[in-house]
Amino acid sequence: MIAYPLAAKFFEGFSILRWNDRLRPTEFIEIDHHAMKSMITFFLGKSVEDEVTTVDWIKIVDGNVFDLMRKISTSDIHAKIRTKLNNDDAVREAINKKILDDWSNPQYALEKLDDTLIGRFSSYINCQDKSSVESGILTFSHKFTTLNEFEIVKSFNGKDADLDAIETEINVDIDNAVACFNEKRLFIDLVLKIRRHDKGEKLVSLIHFMQRLRYQIRWSQTPRIPSTNVLGHSMLVAVMVYFISLEAGLSKDRIINNFYAALFHDLPEAWTRDIISPIKNADDSISEKVSIIELEIVENEILACIPESWRSHMQFILGHFYEKNGEGIIQPMVSNECGLQEYKIHGEFSNRKSLDPHYKAVRIVPWGKEGKKPEEYLEEMDPMCPGVDGKIIKVCDGLAAYLEASMSVKYGLRSPHLDDGMYNTKTSIIGKQIYGLEIKDFFKSIVF
Repeated sequence: MIAYPLAAKFFEGFSILRWNDRLRPTEFIEIDHHAMKSMITFFLGKSVEDEVTTVDWIKIVDGNVFDLMRKISTSDIHAKIRTKLNNDDAVREAINKKILDDWSNPQYALEKLDDTLIGRFSSYINCQDKSSVESGILTFSHKFTTLNEFEIVKSFNGKDADLDAIETEINVDIDNAVACFNEKRLFIDLVLKIRRHDKGEKLVSLIHFMQRLRYQIRWSQTPRIPSTNVLGHSMLVAVMVYFISLEAGLSKDRIINNFYAALFHDLPEAWTRDIISPIKNADDSISEKVSIIELEIVENEILACIPESWRSHMQFILGHFYEKNGEGIIQPMVSNECGLQEYKIHGEFSNRKSLDPHYKAVRIVPWGKEGKKPEEYLEEMDPMCPGVDGKIIKVCDGLAAYLEASMSVKYGLRSPHLDDGMYNTKTSIIGKQIYGLEIKDFFKSIVF
C-alpha cells in the first residue's frame, strides 16, 4: 500500500510557488500547474488518435507523474538557470542523480509498488530525445499552461524590461512542440486552435474554463497551511491512484483510465464550486439535487464540447451514465438491477468496465465486501478489460482530504473543522481493501 511518506512528499507540490519573483494576483502553485498540464495531455492524446495515429498512453501518464516528481525535487529553479545547468552534461547528470537519489529513499518504497518504476523514472529524466509524439504532447501541454500563467503575470508586471524576452522564449518552446507534430505529419487542428486561443472551438473554451478549478479553495470554511484548491487536489488524487494501480498489478489500460478518471473526478466543480460535504450530506434532498445539477453540467458543459469520436470515452472516464427520458427526468443508463443500485450508491466512484473497445457498453461492478480474496475481486473487475476502479479513486479522494487537514494541523494551524475532517475521512476509508491492499497500512506508516 502506498506509504504516507510518499504521499507527503507529493504534498510538497502545494508549497512550491511559481513566478514567485513577480507581482501576481494569486499564488501559482506547482501541483496545480501539473494538474492542468495533465488534463490537456488527455485532450491532445485523444485528438492525435483521431488521426489514426497510435499513442503510447502509459508514456504520457508516466511523464505527467515523473515531471511532477522532478519538479518537487528541484523546487523553483528559474527557467533560464535550469536551461544553462542542463546545457552542461556533467551538471545535468549530477542534478538528475540528485533527483533519482531523492526518490530512491527507502521510506518512499517505490520499488515495492513496482520494481520497474525507478528504472523508468531514471530513463525519463535522463532522456534527451524529444522527438516522439508523446514528448510533444507533454511539452506542448506544459508550455501552454506556462504561457497562460505568464499572460496573467505580465498584466501585473508591465514595466519589467525582460517580459518580452520571456514571452518570446515561451512561444519558441511552444512552436518547437508544434513542429514535433508537423514532423510526424500530425496536423491536428486542436494544437493550432489551443495555440491561438480559438474561443470558437468548444474544446478550447472547455480547457480555459477548467482553469477556474485553480482558484477554488478547498475547506473554504477554515484556514489551512498550506491552502489547497480543487485543481491541485485532483492531481494529488490522480498520483496516488496511479501508484496504487501499479502496486495492484493492473493492466496499462486500467492504469491510464484510473489516472485520468481521478484527474477529472471534480471537473463539474468548475461550474458548481466546491460544495462542502457537511452541506451535501445534510439531507438526501440536497445531495440528490446537487447530483442532478452536476449531471446536467456534465452533459451540457463538458460532454457537449467533446468530439463525437471520443465522447463515449470521456463519458466513461467521468462516470456519467445518465440520460433524460421522455419526460425530461434524468435517470441512470444502467439496465442491470444490481448495477443500478451500485451506481446509485457510488455514482462516479462506481467500478466500471467497458465491454467494447469504444466504451459504449458498460458494466457496473460492485465494490464488494471487505475481506474478499484479492483474486475474486480481480476476476470481477477483469484487469484485461478497459475499466475504471472507482473504489480506488474514492479511497484516494479520502486520503487526499485527510492529508489536507492533517498537514495543516502538523504545521500548527488547527480548527474543529479540520479535526472533524481528519476523523471522518479516516473512519470512512481505514477499513477498505483494494485488490488485497489494506488502507490501514497507509495510516500505520504515518510519521511526524
